[in-house]
Amino acid sequence: MCGKCDTLRREIALARGLLADLTDPSSIALVMADIELLEENLVELIATHYPAVK
Repeated sequence: MCGKCDTLRREIALARGLLADLTDPSSIALVMADIELLEENLVELIATHYPAVK
């Protein structure tokens, strides 16, 4: 993979770590939404590495 993929993986891991410490439902929802967006971005980025695979 590339450096961008690694960066996104780190951001996802950091957000998940932050999620473990949260207790406020609204904060949890915001972080979960961020994680979902980061994961979608990672999937799209990985797809650019393998354009023939769908």
